[in-house]
Amino acid sequence: TGARQTAPHMQRTAAGVGGSSSSSSSVELKLVVDDKERRTNSAPNQVYQYIRQDCAKLLQAGLPPHITVDIDRDELPLGDYAWLLLHQEHNSGVRGPAAAAVDDDSNSDDEAAAAGERSQCVVAGAVVERKVIRDIVGRSAGGDHIRQLQRMYQFRDVLPHQLLIIENLTQLAQNYLVYSSRGSSWSHTAIYDEATLFDFIVRAAVSSYGNTQKILLAPSTGDTRSILLAITQLLIYELQHKQHHQQHAGQQHEAAGELTYPELKKQVNEVNRRLPRWDVPVELAHQGAADVVPPDTAFRVSGTTLVSCYVSLRSSPETT
Repeated sequence: TGARQTAPHMQRTAAGVGGSSSSSSSVELKLVVDDKERRTNSAPNQVYQYIRQDCAKLLQAGLPPHITVDIDRDELPLGDYAWLLLHQEHNSGVRGPAAAAVDDDSNSDDEAAAAGERSQCVVAGAVVERKVIRDIVGRSAGGDHIRQLQRMYQFRDVLPHQLLIIENLTQLAQNYLVYSSRGSSWSHTAIYDEATLFDFIVRAAVSSYGNTQKILLAPSTGDTRSILLAITQLLIYELQHKQHHQQHAGQQHEAAGELTYPELKKQVNEVNRRLPRWDVPVELAHQGAADVVPPDTAFRVSGTTLVSCYVSLRSSPETT
């Protein structure tokens, strides 16, 4: 297929950008697409394929020395899109095969090798949650959209770039059904028209969450694709600036203190286990309809440490 032909081209181009990949200071930036959503929803699959094409064009245009870009997929623990860094000292100068894992029938050896690469990655500080209008409306009665923002917010120290993309035209909100979750008492989280959608957006923007999490409206999948590419380019610029600073100061990359991708998965599992399941922050619900829950509920991740804001959780790790 055309997709299979793209992968070798991307591999050759990436390996040739910025000189030899054997440089000790080289780094690969991976944009990882949530595999579960990509396999079950045609729109994320389109984003995945199109962003690969954009990446190929980006590689052809040229990247800064010792920086390469790859598009990968995995069942992400947090968000729908995340960025990882694979430093050269981890991959021993060999260009990774993640770009070859293009479609569902790709080689299992490539998949295994790509998984091995991800296990050596550290998080690049950015995560994106994508919500189409139908989904954010349909599951809003149960507070799913708020829970996801809560979960992401706990990682604000290690993932400072957090974005919620709401895709499709906002006036379509009134056309979709809100699925009942726990009865009428949950109406304070429901989004059922354009007005309640913007109520949620404004509340998120002016709350403590808004300091970390930004919400963008994307009328189409193409706009989502453009946003993802823009974030990738921003991270490339940040990498280039950091490398320039290290070279000027005569410093080498230090992995100490960076959160690895496997560690992120473990921390997210712990957050999911401990975060209060039915409480929602009052800032993100309709006024006066929910109990106050601090934005820091129930803890935050700082570096590789899980720090609880509740005494009971600090004293008893098994407390849920």
